Amino acid sequence: MKLGSAIQEYIDYKRSLGMDFRTDATRLRAFLRQTGDVEIDSISDENVQAYLKGRGGPVTSFWFNKYHALDRFFRYAVGRRYLGHRPPLPTTQPKRPRPTFHTCTPPKKCAACWVSLTPATNQRLPLNPIRCEP
Repeated sequence: MKLGSAIQEYIDYKRSLGMDFRTDATRLRAFLRQTGDVEIDSISDENVQAYLKGRGGPVTSFWFNKYHALDRFFRYAVGRRYLGHRPPLPTTQPKRPRPTFHTCTPPKKCAACWVSLTPATNQRLPLNPIRCEP
């Protein structure tokens, strides 16, 4: 079976269950665009690694989002016997990045900063000591 047909069938199946299923559908279609509409059995570990790596750089939470979208799809494909071998996913995962929150002084100078309001004093407290400069 072709990858594009299998992905579309998986998306239709998830939506028939009442799920909105936009996010994973977008990720799977991106994988299809990068890999091409090849036979699902011909997908290699290198194809999956290239998709997961993206443009390179450090591993982010988006890497894990893409990984789990592919994992769910390949489990579906194995269950339907579209894939006759082990899914071509990495057997080990990198360490998850530590979440960071950016703050700036004075507050509201940087739109990308995260600050917390304490309900008792209504004061702004930084969630992490990382500072961003405007």
